[in-house]
Amino acid sequence: MSTKKVLEVVERLDGGVYTHVKTLINAISPSCSMRADLFVGPLGKLSGIQAHMIQSKYFDRTKGPTLFRTVFELHAQIRLHNYLIVHAHSTFSGLVVRIYQLLFDRTHQRKYVYTPHAFFSEKPMGRVKFRVVQYIERWMLRGFDTVIHVSSEEAEFSENYRLVRQDKIRIVPNGLPDIIPNLSFKDNNLIVMVGRVDKQKNPERFIAIANSVHAIIPSIKFLYIGGGELLPKLQDKCSKLSFVDFVGPQDGVQAFLEKASLFMSTSLYEGLPFAVIEAMRSGLPVALSKVTGHAELVDGNGILFRLSDSDQKIADRIANLMNDSENLQLMGEKSRDLFLKKYTSSIMVGKILDIYRILL
Repeated sequence: MSTKKVLEVVERLDGGVYTHVKTLINAISPSCSMRADLFVGPLGKLSGIQAHMIQSKYFDRTKGPTLFRTVFELHAQIRLHNYLIVHAHSTFSGLVVRIYQLLFDRTHQRKYVYTPHAFFSEKPMGRVKFRVVQYIERWMLRGFDTVIHVSSEEAEFSENYRLVRQDKIRIVPNGLPDIIPNLSFKDNNLIVMVGRVDKQKNPERFIAIANSVHAIIPSIKFLYIGGGELLPKLQDKCSKLSFVDFVGPQDGVQAFLEKASLFMSTSLYEGLPFAVIEAMRSGLPVALSKVTGHAELVDGNGILFRLSDSDQKIADRIANLMNDSENLQLMGEKSRDLFLKKYTSSIMVGKILDIYRILL
C-alpha cells in the first residue's frame, strides 16, 4: 500500500499551534499509511518535530509583501511531493493555501483542511473592521473541504456568523500526551498562569485581580509564565510587588503546575488553550475568564468569571475557592478526570486521522 502524503502548513510555530502540530505530526507513523510533512515559516520553535520540514524564508507576514512569494514556493513543494491533503493552521496559512488553490488547483485535485485555532474575527475590534474580516474569512473558508474546530464554542461562533457551511465542520478538541503528575511539593498559596504576555492573554487584568486577591489573602502568590511583547513592561510594573512575578519563558513548566494550587487565565478569547489542558492534566483546578474556548473546559473542576465583573468581585470568588482546601482538592481531581476523558493526544490524533482517511 502506497503512503499517502499530507502537508501541514503553518506560518509560525509557537504557543498552542506548536503543541498541536507537533503532537499531530509525531503521532503519524508509517503504520498509518500516511506521511505528514511540514511547510513552515522562519520564526518560532522547530525542535521536537519528527517530520520532513520545508522552511520558507518568505512565510512571514511581518516582512511585508511576501504573500505571493510564499504561495509560489508552496506550489513548487506540492508539485514536487504530490501531497494529497493540504492542512492549513491559523489565518495567514489559510490565506496562503486559499490563494494557492485559486491559482494552481481550481479543479480541486487535492483535499483541503483548515484549523483556525481561534478566528481572527474573535479579537476585539470595531464593527466595520469586524465585518470586513468576516467577509475575508468566509471567502477563505469556501475553499476548504473540512474545517476542524478545536472547541464546540469555536464551532458555534462560526455557525452563528455563517463563516462556513455546517456540513464542513468537524470538532476535534486539542489533546496532550498523558503524564503522571508529581503532587508532593504542592504550594497552597500559589496561583499560576501560562501563556504569551500579549493583549490576547490580558496580563494587565491578571495583575489587577492578583492585587485584589492579595488584599484578601496576604500570603497568596501569583506567577505568570511566558514570553511576549508586553513582558519587559509588566516585569517593570511588578518589580515592586512581592506577590506577582512574571518569570518569562520556562522549559520546566510542568514543575510549576505541579507545585501550584490553582490555574488562572484572563484571556480575551481562545481556541482551546493547551495551557489550561496542561493544568488539568496536572490535576489543577481552574479559574478562567468566560470567553470562547474556556467555558467548555470548566465542568465541576473550577470557576468561570466574567471579564465585565469588577476585580473585587472576581477576587472574592477566587479567594473563597482558595480558602476551601477540600473543595479545591475535589476540583483538581475532577480536572484530571476530564483530561483523561476528553483531552488526551490519542483522542485528538485519532479523530484527525479519521478525517484524513475519509478525505482520501
